[in-house]
Amino acid sequence: MSILQREVKLQQVIKLVGPDALPDSQRFIIEVCTLFKNAFLQQNAFDKIDQYSTVEKQLRMMGIILLYARRGAAAIKRGVTLINLRRMKVLQEVTKMKFTISNDDTRSFDRLEVKLERSIDKLEAIYVRPE
Repeated sequence: MSILQREVKLQQVIKLVGPDALPDSQRFIIEVCTLFKNAFLQQNAFDKIDQYSTVEKQLRMMGIILLYARRGAAAIKRGVTLINLRRMKVLQEVTKMKFTISNDDTRSFDRLEVKLERSIDKLEAIYVRPE
């Protein structure tokens, strides 16, 4: 909820100065909220997999989005750019997870989580500023 509340405030700033005036850390908040709305909140009743989600599946999807939010924000603080985070191939899988992972397929969530962690680790290894 706090991320969504921060997004509302940032949207007001964007209306005044435009999105390019915001630093990557604030634009990342908008990005995470968009991911949350599209990959979690929206539901397609006509899709066989997405028409119904168990509580466990919802918790796993939320966990992966929050993992991306937490690790991505930390990566940006360490020098990774938002563009590099957006280019991660695993992000497409995260966006589509509600359509591609069935309710009883917990192993796929485990694999997706590991893949996300590794992708961010690789970015940090390449782009982190020396201290």
